[in-house]
Amino acid sequence: TVTGFKGPITINGGVENITITDAEDFTLSSATGLKTVTLDVDKASDPALTATQKAPSAFGAQPTAGYTNGTPALSFASMSNLTSVTLTGFYKSVTFTSLANLATVDMDVTTGDLTMSGNNSLTSLDVTGSEIGNVSITSNTGVSSLELEVSTGKCSDDSKEPMSFKS
Repeated sequence: TVTGFKGPITINGGVENITITDAEDFTLSSATGLKTVTLDVDKASDPALTATQKAPSAFGAQPTAGYTNGTPALSFASMSNLTSVTLTGFYKSVTFTSLANLATVDMDVTTGDLTMSGNNSLTSLDVTGSEIGNVSITSNTGVSSLELEVSTGKCSDDSKEPMSFKS
């Protein structure tokens, strides 16, 4: 459990459960043993930045010039033990791919993209209150509860629909 640390945080192998709040810079490097994840990513706080630079851009885009550690892209893959993820805060994108034991995801985030594919044990996805630019949910055969109350943005490619759902 880490709270309020603003420097880089690296989660490596051997870690099973993490709770990180008010973080700005973290990596799930080789954290393949994770079972539960609770993350709250805050906007930039560097005192040298202006208020405009500190403000998160819509849908988790890179903060304005002067801040080199952009809003993190978060990807969950190759984590066969992962069962539960709770996310709040600001992310460039969030991806869940082929997680055999992932059962629940609860998100209240601002992000550019949410992609979920091949998580066949997933039974509950709740993104109530989130701001998401593009949503793609495919091949999650176990989903029994899907609660999407989100504000969506405009796709970067006007030929695509902002939401995509497939069984």
